[in-house]
Amino acid sequence: MNQNTLVAIVCLLLGVGGATAYFTLTAPAPAPEHGANAGAYCNEHKIDEADCPFCNPAIIEQRGHCDAHQVAEALCYQCNPKLMAAFKAEGDWCGGHNVPESQCEQCEFGAVHQGPDAKPKL
Repeated sequence: MNQNTLVAIVCLLLGVGGATAYFTLTAPAPAPEHGANAGAYCNEHKIDEADCPFCNPAIIEQRGHCDAHQVAEALCYQCNPKLMAAFKAEGDWCGGHNVPESQCEQCEFGAVHQGPDAKPKL
């Protein structure tokens, strides 16, 4: 086998492997599966309804306070990363600091984004 053929085969294999990796990594996440024991799913906030503080505000008081992050446990996106999608769906997300706008200390908890000169919420 000559060197040009070998180089062509290696390039072809790398191209196929790279394309496979790209399509695997960029494929949309499958919808969560809900079995017979699973609760209702909040499509608006992309979280189980039992865990959705926006659809079920009573859980905010029920779950108490997150001492580690100084917010209500039901609203603590650091302890429950699934809440990030819910905050984004609510329009409560500071894209500049990657935290909920209502919890963004650097933006003074959303005050920077209010008023006539407000930046759009991401």
